[in-house]
Amino acid sequence: MNLIEPKPLSKASRRGYQETIDRLQNHFAPTVSVRKIQIEDAEEFISKLEPVDPHHISKGKELSDSSISRHLRQAKKIFSTAQKWGYIKANPFKGISLGTIRKREWHIITVPQFNAIIDNTHNLMDKVFYGVLYWCGLRYGEAANLQWDGKNIDFQKSDINIFNRPGTKTLPPFNVKDYEARSVPMNRWVVDMLKKLRSERTENCPFVFLTAERLEIVKAKWQKLRKSGKSNDWENRLMLNGTLRNFKARCVRAGIKTNLKLNLHGLRKSWATNLADSGKVPMHTLQKLGGWSDIKTCEEFYLRSSDANRERACEVLNELAGGGKDDEN
Repeated sequence: MNLIEPKPLSKASRRGYQETIDRLQNHFAPTVSVRKIQIEDAEEFISKLEPVDPHHISKGKELSDSSISRHLRQAKKIFSTAQKWGYIKANPFKGISLGTIRKREWHIITVPQFNAIIDNTHNLMDKVFYGVLYWCGLRYGEAANLQWDGKNIDFQKSDINIFNRPGTKTLPPFNVKDYEARSVPMNRWVVDMLKKLRSERTENCPFVFLTAERLEIVKAKWQKLRKSGKSNDWENRLMLNGTLRNFKARCVRAGIKTNLKLNLHGLRKSWATNLADSGKVPMHTLQKLGGWSDIKTCEEFYLRSSDANRERACEVLNELAGGGKDDEN
């Protein structure tokens, strides 16, 4: 029988679990043994979760429902593992449910809104960066790590190839989330804009979206981690800086007003939503293009009720009913 090795957790996932462990230790240790934690203790722990960010605390913000849900999910996993290893007899978090979590929905950026953002972005590199997120569905860290000479950009096939890249003495590594390499098709807009960016660049930098100045900063950060023996702490997001601030300012200038979540990751969310709403892309295809290891992550884009989906449903029903005409006679 072939045993399949479990995939290692990403740095972000490890950081999330460590945060939950720290909260558990602060709440229970040293007065409560892990073996004596009951479901009522676990419920109290969840009910008392609060922000730890000083900025959020100073503004009196509460911990978001999604963050509470994440800590509950991670606590269940942690204690499930402890039960599996024989440290405890029962998982006190197993039966806890928060019910329907009031998640803050994402603002889905329409094509006219994206064009307005581009019109209010005068830096060509930033325009193309937004484009590969919106039209190709790349994650922030994936786009930030694209290289001209690393076979990431295939103009002949109109593909962007995402794959792991080991670190060197001078440059940091890149690790794909869930370690799943993939190829994503580029539309004509992205192809043309990437070619334009390549032709206009004069700086000697291997990365598509880094300036020579930023590259030196990245190298310095990487060298510092390597010398201190902390190279495993490197994260993909460290490649760029200030991108969220600039993006939000351009959204404001583009006239986008919303109380929903709106940030750079929303460009990838919009890409997935637009493909799902088209009714022409099967779920398993979107899962493969988006690089999700779990089909459930992909399902949310198909289950979400949208005006486009409702309109298509009405069209189908009208066609089945012969155009919606009264057939009583």
